[in-house]
Amino acid sequence: MKSVSVNTANCSHGKLVRLAKRCGFAIVEGKKHSKINTTRGEFVTMVPRHEVLNRHTTKGILEGMNAHGAMIIIV
Repeated sequence: MKSVSVNTANCSHGKLVRLAKRCGFAIVEGKKHSKINTTRGEFVTMVPRHEVLNRHTTKGILEGMNAHGAMIIIV
């Protein structure tokens, strides 16, 4: 998979969920959060449903995906 560059300043729930699907993760939708799991069912991280996420929250979510094999460049 090619590496993807993501700007943490203006990330939303939808953008992170689409990115997780593109990286091959499974998404489990909940009422207030979306859980991101590996295809084997291992928990990776959660994405809260907000319009724009805090920069530090976004960075933590992306680092969690990178720890499980995604190739995301955090800007």
